Amino acid sequence: MIDGHLPASARITRCVLFEENFVCIRDAKRARRKAQLTRDDYTDLPHALFSSAGGDGLPGAIDTMLARHGRKRRIAITLAHVVAVSFAIAGTDLVATVAERIASRFAASAGVSIAPVPYDVEAFTIDLLHTRRAAANPALRWFIELVNRVCKTL
Repeated sequence: MIDGHLPASARITRCVLFEENFVCIRDAKRARRKAQLTRDDYTDLPHALFSSAGGDGLPGAIDTMLARHGRKRRIAITLAHVVAVSFAIAGTDLVATVAERIASRFAASAGVSIAPVPYDVEAFTIDLLHTRRAAANPALRWFIELVNRVCKTL
């Protein structure tokens, strides 16, 4: 599995593929009127949330960071696929906080603009996770090494 923000497990081997940063995306036309988001803008605007777990109610990295500042965001829509987020916010007043590589890849085609998150947000890792037994399987070991090599080029 390739993912970020997953808890550690004694049964799983975790290999860091790369480090990633959060950025904000929003409709490009609305962003032209005001390029940078203030902290108030960020919490006042409705948010689109990517959650592969379907918005399970557990606080994510952004919500945890905002809570430390006594702030909260208003989630207006939850999407189960990260690629859908950019396209869902285009033409709306929604803002989303996503991984920088995803934002950069889809910004132009979706019609969204990228801006810094107006808070200090820690970088996170994207990890490859597999069972310890997978390393003993030559085909899976080959695949794991291939994914590692490809991610070094990103």
